[in-house]
Amino acid sequence: MHPVKVWVFTPSFCKADLLTDFFKTLGVITKSSLIFPVQHVIIDNHYPVGKTKNSDALKQLAQAHDAIYIDSGKDLGLHGGLNNACKQLPIEPQDIFIGVDPDDRPDKEFIDKITKTLIFNLDIGIIGLNFWVIDQRFQQGKLTEYIDADGTVIWKHPFIEMWNVIGTRFSTVMNMGGFNQTYAYYGGFEVAFINQLHAEKRKLAYLKDCRSDRIAMDRENRILFDPEYRQWKTDHVDRRFNGSFEEWLIANGKQDLITSKHREQ
Repeated sequence: MHPVKVWVFTPSFCKADLLTDFFKTLGVITKSSLIFPVQHVIIDNHYPVGKTKNSDALKQLAQAHDAIYIDSGKDLGLHGGLNNACKQLPIEPQDIFIGVDPDDRPDKEFIDKITKTLIFNLDIGIIGLNFWVIDQRFQQGKLTEYIDADGTVIWKHPFIEMWNVIGTRFSTVMNMGGFNQTYAYYGGFEVAFINQLHAEKRKLAYLKDCRSDRIAMDRENRILFDPEYRQWKTDHVDRRFNGSFEEWLIANGKQDLITSKHREQ
């Protein structure tokens, strides 16, 4: 059965400038497919640096690019923001979920390739786009190459791996009780899918010839990322700080960044 709709979610956990650059590269997401109906959803997770101005900018970007804007109310973490958004949308089990972050720059045909792969390969539970880590895994002999009936080269993964842009069926998300993750705000999103993939007897796989490499890896784009955010992520994953980024700013005496309208670059 073909999906009723493809839902592309972009959780805006960062500076609105990063999402502006996202749209400069990818254009209007709802126009990215000539095959499937697509709805783009921008989730405001309340990035705290210049918080009010940042939220206002996200609303304007959503309106200008035919996207639904959903206010999380506060930073609910990646999983919490997604679950809150899903409750407000008319999503059906046969619909397709695609997650793409503001710092992802996927190949422009990514929506159709992800969606068609999930439709024609029922043994695949999650399909991701290729990036440098997955190239390494293939070179290490850890992935199995498969060519499907549509001629798409797929690399199947024997266990859970990190990903950038991924797609899955909403039935999978619903069967696992919604999205979840290991850490309260950032990290471990992938791990939460392990048991459900086993239960459905499906695998994680990647599209060899459809890529998304994050611009966070590009030194020329460092201006789009606040150094405090990078430090908070490290502290959070290393269990040195369990709270949100906003709480980290306050704890480290940087609360002035929350009310500031901008910061000098």
